[in-house]
Order: sequence, then structure tokens, then C-alpha cells
Amino acid sequence: AWNRFELPFPLSVAPGASEVWTQDGITLDALAFFVGIEQGKTLGTVIPGTNKKLPQFRSTMTPGEIVELYEQMVTQDGSAFALKRVAPGRFGGQPGFRFEHTITRKSDNVLLKGVAQGAVVKDKLYLVAFTAPAIYYFDRHAPQVEPLLASAEIRAP
Repeated sequence: AWNRFELPFPLSVAPGASEVWTQDGITLDALAFFVGIEQGKTLGTVIPGTNKKLPQFRSTMTPGEIVELYEQMVTQDGSAFALKRVAPGRFGGQPGFRFEHTITRKSDNVLLKGVAQGAVVKDKLYLVAFTAPAIYYFDRHAPQVEPLLASAEIRAP
């Protein structure tokens, strides 16, 4: 029941994602895929009109530093980010990491919950992040997101 959202779009939750899926609409749930982010590139893109400079990915970054890349991307519009948990884990059959967070969206003050999993494979970052309003939508879709994250495959050349 996931629908692919056509890019490009000015979505603050995942600007510049390789692909975004939704079930109930992009402001209610977003499953964002960041695929093969190369050394020296940014995670996502700058939101037009923000004039922010996003930090660049380095393949030697720790999971905590990668979370900071994600935080910088999703808070460009002035939204607030809070990290709840970061831990090692497997992603795409590779050693990786998982983090849980909240975002208070500046545009409407809605509290979003989020979970992301990723790995650095052959010096490239692969990350999938799910965000949805904490009220109703996150809990509604999380049971479908977890198996999707567990079944992810990384096909790095």
C-alpha cells in the first residue's frame, strides 16, 4: 500500500532523497531512501530559500556523526530534532546502525516520530528513514516499516 512520491519536491523531512514512499500523504508519513551517498556529498539537498550549508559525508564517520548529517538536513527549515536512541545494527545484510528520533515540525508544530537504519558500504552511505506524526500515524505504519527495513538489500557495485 506504499505509494512512490514523485521528486523533486520541497519536503523538509527528506529533501533530496533518492526516493520517497507514503501511504496516507507526504505530510502524514514518509519513508525516505538515501542511496549510495558518496564521499564529499551531502545527505539530501538544501531547501530553496534557507541558504544553509549542509555538511559533507565522509566514509569514516561514526553513526553519531551520520545522525548529525541527518539532523542538519531535517532542521534546515527551523524544525527541532531530538535524538532518542542510536545503536549498532545490521542493515542490508551489512554492519550498520539504527537511530530513533523526534522532529517538531516548524511549519505546524506537529511532533513527528522517526526511525532510520543505515550502513556505510564500499565508502557510500545507504540510509532509510521513516517519519510520521507521533499521534496515530507513526504507530499505525511502524509494524509495516520494520519488516521493510529488515528486508532491505544493498547492491553496491
